[in-house]
Amino acid sequence: MTDIEQRVLALFHELFQDRSIELNADFYDLGGDSNMAVTFGLMLEDEFRIEIPLDLLEEVTSAAGLAVWIEDIKGGQRAA
Repeated sequence: MTDIEQRVLALFHELFQDRSIELNADFYDLGGDSNMAVTFGLMLEDEFRIEIPLDLLEEVTSAAGLAVWIEDIKGGQRAA
């Protein structure tokens, strides 16, 4: 698991208050809704210092998918 995957998954755990969530779990299957998506987007922006489009979680709904998206935006940078 990459650093970015770990960080995104940690945010899933924090938002849903559930440490058993796995990397490929779907945001909406976990009980996420549009209000939570806005909150989660802000959490991602704060964590990664990037702008998150409001509709991103409509298209990319797993921690794994979000990590790939973030890696693409950040140019594939990974923390040591």
